[in-house]
Amino acid sequence: MKTYIKLFTNDLKNKGLSLYDKAVYGSLVTKFQYHNNEAFYTYEKYIADELEVSESSVKRSIKKLIDLGLISVSKRFNKQLKQTVNYYIINNSILSNENLSNDTSIVSADKVEQKPNNSQIQASNKERLEQAINDFRIYTNNRGDLIKYFTDWEDLDEGQIEGLCGCLGDISITELTELYNTWRHAA
Repeated sequence: MKTYIKLFTNDLKNKGLSLYDKAVYGSLVTKFQYHNNEAFYTYEKYIADELEVSESSVKRSIKKLIDLGLISVSKRFNKQLKQTVNYYIINNSILSNENLSNDTSIVSADKVEQKPNNSQIQASNKERLEQAINDFRIYTNNRGDLIKYFTDWEDLDEGQIEGLCGCLGDISITELTELYNTWRHAA
C-alpha cells in the first residue's frame, strides 16, 4: 500500500540539510515505515530514479544523513539476492504511528525492493497497467477508457496528461509514461 508520512520540519531544521537530503530522507522514512519500522534494503539507484536526481546526489545525501545520526546503514548478505546490500534504519523518534497520514486514497503497490528480472518487470508492469485501467474506469464511473487516451497519446497536451495522472491517484508523469509504454509494447 502507498502511505504518506508527515515529516515535521522542526525535526530537520538547523541541521544543514539540502532539499536533496530532505527528499532522500523522506524516501527512506517512507520505505522504513512500509517495512514496519524494521531494517530494509534498497538501492541508491532506485532512490535516484524515484526522486529524479543523480545517484551521486543520493550517495552524498545518505552520507550526510549518516553523519547527522538520522539514519544507520549496515551491509548484509542477502540470501535471496545472493549479494551484499545496504540495509537502512531510521534513527529518529518522528516515526510513531501518529505521523502516518489518515489519507483514504490508498493505492496498492508492490513491496519489492530488489532487482527483478525482465519477466518479473514485464509481469509487474502489466499488473500495474491492468490496475490503472480499472482505476480509471472506477474514477469515470465506467464512462472513460484509459486505452483511448493511450491510443491518442501523441496528440495529448501536458494538461491532459496531468489530468490522467490525477485520475489515477496522482501518479507521476513518469509512472504514466511507463504505463503507456507497457501498453504500447503489449498491443
